[in-house]
Amino acid sequence: MSTYAELRARIEDDILRTDITSRVQEQIKKAIDHYKRIPFWFNEARTTLTASSSSSFLTVPTDYIDTVELYINLGTNPVRMIEKSLDEVVGGRPTGGSTPSRYCYFGDRFELNCEVNTQYTFPLWYIKELATLSASSDTSLWTTTGEDLIVARAEKVLYRDVLKDTSKFSLAKDAEREA
Repeated sequence: MSTYAELRARIEDDILRTDITSRVQEQIKKAIDHYKRIPFWFNEARTTLTASSSSSFLTVPTDYIDTVELYINLGTNPVRMIEKSLDEVVGGRPTGGSTPSRYCYFGDRFELNCEVNTQYTFPLWYIKELATLSASSDTSLWTTTGEDLIVARAEKVLYRDVLKDTSKFSLAKDAEREA
């Protein structure tokens, strides 16, 4: 299990530079930002949201980054919700209760295309935010399970933008693809 400091030290050792620590830390964080919206088995989550009668939105989980799938349970049958633009969802929202079929993400919540006429549950598969790295002893799934991917991405950008080494950039690019 690698810590933030161990990840940084691995990169500095790989690129044979210990004088650009702040740039290495910056690239680790940028590599995580680059990949955090992409679903990996270690950053996916599932929960069930509930809408009470007369509600027209769902509150998203606090660790929510992006939607993989959102369904509505209609009896024993889950039905996939259709994601649309805010205007398509809210612009024509009828008054009075109905069964929602469309949604959009806006303002840290899912807006539904109507007020619900009864309580519904909504299974949600989503990409979750992993622990943020700041202290040297910090760990997250990015420093353990996703370590090779983050190292390769950070090294690629360092070789390209900081060290200006095109041959090592190409090798790091290949390593990123393989990770």
